[in-house]
Amino acid sequence: MLKNKQQNKNSHVDLSRDGLSIGDKTADGAIYVGISTVTDEKNNKVDFDLYMAAEDIRDVSNGNKPLKATWQKAATRLASTRNLHGRSASSYMTESELKKNPDQYDGGWMLPRFEELKVIKEAMNHPEIAASFNASATETANGSHWSCTEIESLKKETNGLFTQGRDSSYYVRDINLRTGYESWDGKGHAECSVRPVYRVKR
Repeated sequence: MLKNKQQNKNSHVDLSRDGLSIGDKTADGAIYVGISTVTDEKNNKVDFDLYMAAEDIRDVSNGNKPLKATWQKAATRLASTRNLHGRSASSYMTESELKKNPDQYDGGWMLPRFEELKVIKEAMNHPEIAASFNASATETANGSHWSCTEIESLKKETNGLFTQGRDSSYYVRDINLRTGYESWDGKGHAECSVRPVYRVKR
């Protein structure tokens, strides 16, 4: 096993701090998907190991099917997470909050940043990662997943659609993880799926 890990390292496969290859699961069942670099407001870079949940967030009010919801509902549902693979939700909700001080990130579940959705899309060639999306694909027709990346150039008044001061940008980036199509949608209009992630500083 150690030999295989070394071969992976020599092949430039991103290994986690714990020696996991992309597609490997942690003891709690989360899946390692690669390295995420967060650039803070002062242009300092912080590298994290990026892990995602083994399946999309589910909707307990709808027969436990994969949740397909507006950004506000998705973010609110994720914020209530208490024990997903042994972790709770982060106190951070948007990329802008994370970038203010990534060194202080609490390690909890978040919607992925737009760039992290790209990392996940690139990792879809790993069978274990692709299989984690296949189950959801049989239950929902929409392969688009929300990010936590707001579009600052498209700021609009949200008319109270989301509270607690987290509504500075009305539009959020999303990616269809099946087709790779990149888009942006209003927080209160479009409905997308939710695949949460957490990060561990390298």
